Amino acid sequence: MLIQSNKVWIADQFVPAQIEMEGGKITDILPYGSKKADEDYGDLRIVPGFLDIHCHGAYNFDTNDANEEGLRYWTEHVVDEGVTALLATTITQSEEVLTKAVANVAKAMEDGYEGAEILGIHFEGPYLDMVYKGAQPEQHIVKPTIEQFKRYQEAAKGNIRYITMATETDDDFALTRYLTENGVVVSIGHSAATYEQAIMAYAHGARSMTHVYNGMTPFNHRANGLVGAAYRLRTMFGEIICDGRHSTPAALNNYFMSKGPDYSIMVSDALMAKGSPAGSKFIFGGNEIEIYPDRKSVV
Repeated sequence: MLIQSNKVWIADQFVPAQIEMEGGKITDILPYGSKKADEDYGDLRIVPGFLDIHCHGAYNFDTNDANEEGLRYWTEHVVDEGVTALLATTITQSEEVLTKAVANVAKAMEDGYEGAEILGIHFEGPYLDMVYKGAQPEQHIVKPTIEQFKRYQEAAKGNIRYITMATETDDDFALTRYLTENGVVVSIGHSAATYEQAIMAYAHGARSMTHVYNGMTPFNHRANGLVGAAYRLRTMFGEIICDGRHSTPAALNNYFMSKGPDYSIMVSDALMAKGSPAGSKFIFGGNEIEIYPDRKSVV
């Protein structure tokens, strides 16, 4: 199959080009118009598929629902927006609910599904800070333990790949070290950690931060906080929500100018309300979400 467009993303820019594919793989890149194309997309952009590592759900489905059909519908339809792979993301809840949620994702991965590839599970919570918990239900926030995480990972059949946690609540960084040693990415988030505590978390294996600016200690010129650590730690990855509401365009510019493209991760942090019409209401983490006519969602 041969497709072409005036705007194909190659070498960090949009250029006119053709893409030749066989068996679902790109086999050649050619100048625009070199051969007769099966599809010509004109001025529409052709870009690599998006990998969303922080998304809770969409189309009335949430990862915590543990509904296999809902998960399948999500992966099948999210490709319409260019998402070709994702980490199904949980929210803080009881051990029973989270166990069922991760087991459901593992079952779908094992049985097969269509659409975007499920790369694994992003385990957001329940090891978070009370002050910076955001929409996470505080009654289910607990201190991190290796023993409890092992139970979750067993239910997930080893598919928890990434975890958001307040590393300052992890005594002696025991779970942080265990996760790092076992190939799970530790991301500091919903955390009251100081700049100094963030440095120590990095020293013990933490390598990412969850939705920078949101759910963390802010930057001050005398107390730099997690935001300051996100700027300063050059090899610390950081997710960031680029909708212009979670952070202003100026704040986003400051972050990307500081981190550069290699350590900045754009995420949607999408909820089950995604894809629903204005006026729709949902319960997420015990909070009511309503979608307003201007497409903004308010918790």
